[in-house]
Amino acid sequence: MSLQIPRSVQRDLSLAGYWGAVVFVLAYCVVLLCAFLLQFASSELPCVLCMLQRMAMIFTCMGPVYIISRTAHGEMSVTNFARGYGYTLIGAVIGMLMSLRQLTNRGAPLDPGYGSAVLGLHAYTWAFVSFAIVVLWSGVNMLFAVELSPPQQLPLGVVPKLVLGLFLVLIAANVVSVFFEVGFHWKLPHLPTRYELLYDLGIK
Repeated sequence: MSLQIPRSVQRDLSLAGYWGAVVFVLAYCVVLLCAFLLQFASSELPCVLCMLQRMAMIFTCMGPVYIISRTAHGEMSVTNFARGYGYTLIGAVIGMLMSLRQLTNRGAPLDPGYGSAVLGLHAYTWAFVSFAIVVLWSGVNMLFAVELSPPQQLPLGVVPKLVLGLFLVLIAANVVSVFFEVGFHWKLPHLPTRYELLYDLGIK
């Protein structure tokens, strides 16, 4: 869909498309930080499905990261913009299926759910909500890719660099977290109660 709009408005929309990608990555960085807060402050170790949902969140961010990168390298186009949110859409659908699986596993009336509730809902329920929002967000951006596609090139400023840096740190933190939970075993326990690596090393 392409709209006939003034050039000044088109430029504003293009910049909004760029900063929308930056804000998207930042938003999921906040979500992942909250997940770590639950993990360490409340001593709630993420289960297999929880970790898979985190990975899906990271994958959904790859689309906006792709858009930011292509723009910084002067290779942005409507096709690349739509492709970026295509990646995001795939990641969000996968994440929805994972969180839905956990919801159905814990959906019995008397089942207290896994982990503590946040504002009345468990983390995997919030994850499902976030993935549903991302599906809608991706659809809108793909529908209006012509209007929202960023300018062909924009310098990678301080804010995008900080956001991307935080995103990379969180990816590394999740890798380390999984290693600590799995230890020297082949798979993560279904309902983990300890950090297997520390246990294997006789530290805890």
